[in-house]
Amino acid sequence: MKNIFEEFLTKLRLIKNNNRATVIFLWGNLGSGKTTFTKNLCKYLDIKADITSPTFNIIKKYPFDLEGFKYLIHIDAYRLNSYEDLLKIKFEEYLNDKNNLMFIEWPSVIEDGGLKPDMDMKFDYIENIDDRIIEIK
Repeated sequence: MKNIFEEFLTKLRLIKNNNRATVIFLWGNLGSGKTTFTKNLCKYLDIKADITSPTFNIIKKYPFDLEGFKYLIHIDAYRLNSYEDLLKIKFEEYLNDKNNLMFIEWPSVIEDGGLKPDMDMKFDYIENIDDRIIEIK
């Protein structure tokens, strides 16, 4: 899995947004590996916090230091109804900070807000093989 993290970091260096948080949309069905990827990336980046799914909290914030980034913001929009719901929980504060690296699971829920990602990642799994496919765009 190390290679996928290296590929991700290489692309991240090319797309870092200097005007706002760098936003990564994580696309995929339940169980396709979105949260698992984020947890393992945090381990790879040596983030010491206990990384858990933000499904019930919606937003989790983890301090780290990587080439100008100071926080990894992990958002799960699954339980939201719209972009408007995201605005009610300090989202703009996180979005307006260029030192944040932001992962958003279930971005289709908040597409009505017009937020464009700096990178899309698509996750899928192969049934009966217990394997994952990760595509970075």
